This record gives sequence, C-alpha cells and structure tokens, in this order.
Amino acid sequence: MCNPGDDVEVTGILIERWHKPVKELRPQIELAVLANRVVILSKREELPEEDSKKDTKYKEEFKGFWDQWKRYTTIINL
Repeated sequence: MCNPGDDVEVTGILIERWHKPVKELRPQIELAVLANRVVILSKREELPEEDSKKDTKYKEEFKGFWDQWKRYTTIINL
C-alpha cells in the first residue's frame, strides 16, 4: 500500500481515450495508462541474483527482437 507523496514507478501501456464528438468543439482526448505493474520506490528491495539474471536475459531478448525489426519501425515512424 502506498501513501500520498510516495514515489512510484508505473509500467504499462499508454493509450488514448477519445470522448464522444460534439459539433463545433475540439475533440477531447485523454491519455491513460493500462498499468500492469506498480512499484513503490521507497519500499523497493534489490533483486535477488536469480531475478537479476532473468532481467538481463529479457533485456537481451527485447533488444534482439527490435534489432531484427529495426528497418520496419523506421518505415512505420515516417
């Protein structure tokens, strides 16, 4: 449980939420996060050795995936 003023780290997917359009008004858009993990930073403990190795493995896998698809992401961002 966290309290007001605590520092937190939120991991998730950033989404846009569009409100119903109203004639002659600007569209209303909200940004929201579909959180899948929340960490209270003041209570965070160091990862055990085994978890740290898993974390490194996933980072390498993630980097390898995006290195493989890098040329396609450049096209999409244009």
